Amino acid sequence: MAQRRLHGGAEFIRSMIRDEQNRRALQKLLGLEVDPELPLNFVSLLEALEEAEEGEADEGLTH
Repeated sequence: MAQRRLHGGAEFIRSMIRDEQNRRALQKLLGLEVDPELPLNFVSLLEALEEAEEGEADEGLTH
């Protein structure tokens, strides 16, 4: 159950930072310096991680 809450929290954070306005506000608030674009291999790695996490969440719901 705690793992579901953690996954839900992580998903919430991801959904928040996907929005450009939220991302900029967080960058400003936290004083973060960011690269304007990720290298393509990083983008594909992040997508693969998200797909794997979604698969794990789906498996957790069926068991």
